[in-house]
Amino acid sequence: YCTQVENGEIKTKHGLNISPATGRSLRGFQRIFNEYQGVYSDKRLNELAEQKKTPRERITLDFEDIDKDFATTFKNYLIDEGYKINTVGKIIKLLKYFMNKSLKDDKHTNMKFKDDKYSVEPEEAFSISLTPDEIQKLYEYDLSHNKRMETARDKFIVLCETALRVSDYDKIDVSLRTERGKQLIDLYQTKTKNRVLIPVSQRMKEILKKYNNQLPRIHEVYVNKFIKTVAFNCGMTEVLRWEITKYGKRVSKSAKKWELISCHTGRRAAATNMYNAKIPVKLIMALTGHKTEAQLMTYIKIDPVTLAVKAAEHEYFTGSPLRVAN
Repeated sequence: YCTQVENGEIKTKHGLNISPATGRSLRGFQRIFNEYQGVYSDKRLNELAEQKKTPRERITLDFEDIDKDFATTFKNYLIDEGYKINTVGKIIKLLKYFMNKSLKDDKHTNMKFKDDKYSVEPEEAFSISLTPDEIQKLYEYDLSHNKRMETARDKFIVLCETALRVSDYDKIDVSLRTERGKQLIDLYQTKTKNRVLIPVSQRMKEILKKYNNQLPRIHEVYVNKFIKTVAFNCGMTEVLRWEITKYGKRVSKSAKKWELISCHTGRRAAATNMYNAKIPVKLIMALTGHKTEAQLMTYIKIDPVTLAVKAAEHEYFTGSPLRVAN
């Protein structure tokens, strides 16, 4: 099945080739599932030897072995291997994907993978956003001495202005249109196939002018690398702390803000800043392409301190003391 996906023999419901990223995810699942059965690549065996770990004993699983007990055993294996809870959820989802596909192809009649045990309660992934002031600092930082870094920074700014995914970015220059005197980005999103129309902001107009009505072009790998350097130089050195579940335990993590900035931060920043600017949620959804408000809200990153200060300003905390009940 993985080979057919990679060769373009299997299409999506829209008749398109399955994306290379999805193909890599399927291959990743195949590797994990093989290792659970004690089947390893030579490279992986060498890694285990260096780590002084014993390979698992060889077993062979068939479709009928994917029962309720297997759900618990497999999830425990993934947790013991150090996969984060959300990653465990993605792996289980891929297992169900293969079971569903093979069920439709009449390779088995096992329906036990549809049990509730084949679900993982996700935990909120830690991610950051940037305020309008922080974005402005990045935008104004003088990079005239380093054109590649300047190009990477400018591409990041466009992501902050448009809430686009990186996969949609390269479509923009052929998708600009003017309606009622307003310049808009008109495109179909690569991931969802949704059509979105996004107004071109003043800052983006300046970038378009700077690049002769084109957008800055540089691979996202370099954007992720260079934008961290620019953020560091702009003083984004606040230490952020959060917790994750790993090896079945809560583990504390910390990093400086500049270390956590990537291309996808731009999309979150755009959604968050529009929300804070009190743009109606339905309008934001039209710009980001989210189908539900719940999906959008996973992108809205409000700083806990900001929330606490807003709460402190509420009349509940600022008004007259609460009466004590007799």
